[in-house]
Amino acid sequence: MVRDGTLRVRDGFRKSRLIQPGGEVAIPPGRPHTFSVVGESAHFIAEFRPAWQIAEVFRAVFALADRHGKPSFSDLLALTDRYPDDFYAPVIPPALQRRIGRSFARARTRS
Repeated sequence: MVRDGTLRVRDGFRKSRLIQPGGEVAIPPGRPHTFSVVGESAHFIAEFRPAWQIAEVFRAVFALADRHGKPSFSDLLALTDRYPDDFYAPVIPPALQRRIGRSFARARTRS
């Protein structure tokens, strides 16, 4: 739910919309999506149901950003392997990412 400002929400691979103050959007679990702030700032409330491990996912993502600035592709793959129900990159279908992530993790453990 957007309290102040505007969010651009991409739902799925092609659909994008602007959410203004008072507006809400619900994304089904497992559906690729992204959101970004339009303008300088926004205040919004995000609710995750079921929550699973979403707090841990955000901590891991922000820790990567603090260390590297922008997470690498291998960082993202490692997160998809570590949090298969909670994390996925927005442009690749989650099921495909999980398969790639598992293969990547197996290859890293062999090295």
